[in-house]
Amino acid sequence: MEKVFVNFTNHPSETWEKKQIEAAHQYGKIVDLPFPNVYPNAGERDIEALGEAYCQKILEWKPEAVLCQGEFSLTFFVVSRLKCQ
Repeated sequence: MEKVFVNFTNHPSETWEKKQIEAAHQYGKIVDLPFPNVYPNAGERDIEALGEAYCQKILEWKPEAVLCQGEFSLTFFVVSRLKCQ
């Protein structure tokens, strides 16, 4: 199975500098997964549901590494959940 680096941000890898792309490729093929919009009135359950859905998508690739950047509460949830895998 091919190694994968998941870019879970709103910064598509095609816009990265050459050094960033080379560094990511050390972990495998780059897969871009756009970080979703999180509504300002989203509650804890909303964040958990969204986070679980995206964690499931991310884990389907069995990534070597994940770059996760975006709205803070969803980022914290996703990173915490992925660290437990």
